[in-house]
Amino acid sequence: MIIIDAGQLIYDGPLSAIKQRFGKFRRITFETAERVSGVQLPEGVEIVEKAERSLVLRFDRTQISASQVAANLMQQIEVADFSLAEPDLSSIVKQIYQGALQHA
Repeated sequence: MIIIDAGQLIYDGPLSAIKQRFGKFRRITFETAERVSGVQLPEGVEIVEKAERSLVLRFDRTQISASQVAANLMQQIEVADFSLAEPDLSSIVKQIYQGALQHA
């Protein structure tokens, strides 16, 4: 993959490497069987969205695994379903154009 900005080559390497380097944040969405309230989250996990019976969390996959996040929540509340979302390529490229490559 090659990324050029203002005529300058800013990245030339495999797609997997750029995803590994800049795609470290994941989202996990939980649909719950009961009302969501008072959950304790592990360090490095933050609430992105919260509704009566759903919760979207964001975490750094280099610090904690998705299974650890899920296990932590399932010990506290009954989960009906959950899904895991990887960062998409467009959000990674957006980070790079906003200067993330210079600060990495």
